[in-house]
Amino acid sequence: MLKLVRRPKSPFWIIRGSVGGRRVEKSTGTIDRNRAEVIRIKLESELLDRSIHGPGYTATFARAVNMYLDLGKDDRFIKPLLNYFGKRKLSEINPSSVHEAARNLYPHASHATLNPQVIAPMSAIINYASKNGGLCPPITIQRFKEKTPIRRSVSSDWIDRVMEQIEHLPHLRALVLFCALTGTRISDALKLRWSDMDLSNGQVIFRAGKPDHNERVALAPALVVILANLPYRSDPVFKYASRWSTYQTLKRACKRAKVDYHAWHALGRHTFARWLLDRGCSLKDLQLAGRWKNSRVVADIYASREQSTIDGLVRDLGENWGSDMTTPSEKSRKTGT
Repeated sequence: MLKLVRRPKSPFWIIRGSVGGRRVEKSTGTIDRNRAEVIRIKLESELLDRSIHGPGYTATFARAVNMYLDLGKDDRFIKPLLNYFGKRKLSEINPSSVHEAARNLYPHASHATLNPQVIAPMSAIINYASKNGGLCPPITIQRFKEKTPIRRSVSSDWIDRVMEQIEHLPHLRALVLFCALTGTRISDALKLRWSDMDLSNGQVIFRAGKPDHNERVALAPALVVILANLPYRSDPVFKYASRWSTYQTLKRACKRAKVDYHAWHALGRHTFARWLLDRGCSLKDLQLAGRWKNSRVVADIYASREQSTIDGLVRDLGENWGSDMTTPSEKSRKTGT
């Protein structure tokens, strides 16, 4: 077991001994005997738990987050979760505590916000730690029930009319076209620098935490032209510090163009998806083109549109076939037999 000792040249109490066959010698960092004893008891308890239940028993959420991010995983929404759970053990986190965290972190948010910002990243982090580190059992966290939202997109005519109203704002014009033709989130678009643009090869590079996780996305020729002709080509590419600085300008342009105002997610992600699906793109291909990490998200949002397209094609096929068919009695009347 562990005990407190002194070293000749150190003022601090030292923890020394062995637990479960593991040799320990560690400074408490304190000269106070009572405080050192508390540290010794806590360490001994943790080491006993680890020797009995395995190395993952004392693993913290912070350790799981570090594992998750080390491989270049998406870090959006993680900081609030890390602050909330702190050094809590993975073994102490369960679906109920995650649901409680969601309500405490975002008390006024809808279920459609809580699912991607809390439920999805918590599930991904803990299950990654389970599968790749053996730090805890896997977890299944039930998503909050969502109302089916209306996914709005814009037409090419909408784009043309708005673009006419912002001819004097070349960076905003480029941003509108870029989001619509690449399906890029506005926050990701505004991070781009000219070193990410490869206009000679018609592509843009979205950089991740590690080079092998970078994504190359093709640029339409019209988009290459508008980017190549942007004035003041200094970083960042689109010149806006945040999406908030674009809202009022875009709203005024929509008003002058006499079209309904649509925010960036509609004229970017949803419009990009609709245009591809209308051209016969499958959900799998859409996921790859739009860089969605999760196929379930694509299916949940856009499967109904794909199905409606399929239904329309099937009905058209039936109508064309049926227009050439008549019953035997109808044929007799038409031929006079």
